[in-house]
Amino acid sequence: GSAAIIADDFDWKISPGVVPAAKKPVTFTFSINWKKNKKPLTDLEIVHEKPCHLLIVSRDLKEFQHIHPDVKSPGKMDVTTEFPKAGQYRMYMQFYVKNLGEYTIIKDFEVGPGHVKTPLAKLTVDLAPKKVDQFTMTLMSPPHQTNASRIMEVGISADGKPIENIQSYLGAGGHGVMIREDLSQFLHIHPMFKMAQGLDYTSPVKFLANVPEPGKYRAWMQFQINGKIEIGIWDIEIKPAPKEE
Repeated sequence: GSAAIIADDFDWKISPGVVPAAKKPVTFTFSINWKKNKKPLTDLEIVHEKPCHLLIVSRDLKEFQHIHPDVKSPGKMDVTTEFPKAGQYRMYMQFYVKNLGEYTIIKDFEVGPGHVKTPLAKLTVDLAPKKVDQFTMTLMSPPHQTNASRIMEVGISADGKPIENIQSYLGAGGHGVMIREDLSQFLHIHPMFKMAQGLDYTSPVKFLANVPEPGKYRAWMQFQINGKIEIGIWDIEIKPAPKEE
């Protein structure tokens, strides 16, 4: 539930570095090697059913993707996606190396010709309930200060009744991503409790979050209901913890 430390241990090459056009499928190919010995990345653990998780956002935080590259050979991966608009984007790649732990690496890239500039987000706090398809999502007790573990609950209801059939999505009852408006802080959080195989989660779903740096963050909270991924989006302000006397 804590912010990821951005690693500088790897040479990460991506092709294409500039996506030719928006609204058209593009296949990224990745090459990831250790800087220390030039050897390809290997020994990836399966975490939440995948060897790596790729989170992509536009610089203004209006676009969001959570996708999963396929490992083709040591240090080689690819993934196919598309983007709704031209501009500047950032990738956050997460993976877990056996006996070494979790790593997060980042890469910036562009979509569309002409080097379209995308300004950084200027977020305004928004904690209001969200209407997502036929569901209402409510963010309860969001984190509000640094370095304080906080149980953050997301209530999901339909017709005023809590949802009881939230399905496991990538081995969890939900996935949460929080990114600061300047893109410098990144959290990928999951529910506190695991359900037995074959059982569904019920609303509200509880996450544990600990944010080390103050600022305004956008939170994307993903859940699978009736086989579809539903996403609630909120903007949260984290203030510095009071100084001890």
